Amino acid sequence: MDTGIVRAKKSGWWRALAFLLLAAVLGSGGCQGGTARPAVDPAQLLLDVSAYPVGWELCESGKYLAGKASPNLTEGAEEVAFEAFCTADPEARSGERIYRFRSAGRAASKYGEFRWRQFPDFPGGWWTPEGLAYVSDVADQWYFGCTDQWFEGETVCGLAAQYDEYFVFFSATTIVDGQEVLSVEDLARMLQGIDRKMAGVR
Repeated sequence: MDTGIVRAKKSGWWRALAFLLLAAVLGSGGCQGGTARPAVDPAQLLLDVSAYPVGWELCESGKYLAGKASPNLTEGAEEVAFEAFCTADPEARSGERIYRFRSAGRAASKYGEFRWRQFPDFPGGWWTPEGLAYVSDVADQWYFGCTDQWFEGETVCGLAAQYDEYFVFFSATTIVDGQEVLSVEDLARMLQGIDRKMAGVR
């Protein structure tokens, strides 16, 4: 009789533990490390032309899907949405790519890889434009900097940021041959706009 009671209690305890473990696994997205909430289409998270000053227009956009595009284009992501905006006088370009990975861990790994590949340390380095104090309080990881060492006569600014399973890369030419095409205020609005859109996936 006592043995049966003990066995029943032990069995109930193990069932409760198994239930809690299963709930924890499901809550974390299962064994593959995905998320429980529905994925947001990265194309819906891209900035639109309203984020740019007058004179800029959309010149390229598209999407790459895992299994349907070259692995070089998806870089391990489930899907990648991209767009570019251009201005003709002077000629300049700005682009954004949003990668959706299977898990936040994979996005974090891509952030680390991209951060050092796209923003390497070199003489002259990267800097934050004077007057631009914005730093994301939404992203898990975030880096923004500008340089005039990539292209002669141009200043280019770039952002790398991770938001859960999403990785965002944004770049923009801001000065061409001494002429400002995107101001510090423009950049601040764009960075804030990216944060506002990406806050929806958190």
